[in-house]
Amino acid sequence: PSHADVCAYLRDYTARFGLGPHIRLATRVVRAKFNRARKEWTVSSVDTQEVHSAEKFEAVVVCNGHYSHPKDSSNIPGLSSFTGSVIHSHNYRTPEPFKSVHRAVILGAGNSGVDISLELAQSFPSSEFLLSHRGCKRAPPTSSSGFMRLPNLFERPAVASIRGPATIEFEGGSIAEDVDAIILCTGYEYAFPFLSPETGDVDTPRIEVKENVVQGLYMHVFHAETPSLSFVGLPWKVVPFPLCHFQTQWIS
Repeated sequence: PSHADVCAYLRDYTARFGLGPHIRLATRVVRAKFNRARKEWTVSSVDTQEVHSAEKFEAVVVCNGHYSHPKDSSNIPGLSSFTGSVIHSHNYRTPEPFKSVHRAVILGAGNSGVDISLELAQSFPSSEFLLSHRGCKRAPPTSSSGFMRLPNLFERPAVASIRGPATIEFEGGSIAEDVDAIILCTGYEYAFPFLSPETGDVDTPRIEVKENVVQGLYMHVFHAETPSLSFVGLPWKVVPFPLCHFQTQWIS
């Protein structure tokens, strides 16, 4: 299913089970602080109207998963010299902002890269879209094959460098000129800024990530030293919705 189908499913699920009244939107958690003596969490948040609040809880369940903090892409050679539009797939919502694009390069052929490439190519048949990924070893002379057989969607090798305001060089030496948009579908990193203990705070657990694995968790869910802190949706290469469903059942 496309990202639109997934979004529609989540909205229907929320309505079907009456979850709306229990969800607070447009609110950012600033900090979650644990008091070990009281076995109590203080969660501080702020909404879009800059209204701050602090609430007490017996437990905290972290559900930001691994699709909230895009990987740093500044190491792509020459990226700063590109003058066109650059966004991460995290910020992609609809194809409309790309309707005037002549040629766009999509970096990464994971779920997001393929999904976005297909939607853009189908939405704007007069534009050209290049799906750049490491699985492609050379630049094919014709359009992509298989399920991506569209006349304006082409596979390209991984990006080697960006050469100036609108030129991209791929591994193997092929070149794309007059590129006016880059979409980075380059993945995400784990990030829990609201769980960063302040100076002198010895109760709130420090969450460490090593080699893209969250440390100190039992079965990737419960914090081993502070089991009132748990996480949902951390593992990769899974079927996400069933996984999250069973994890939340276990936590509750």
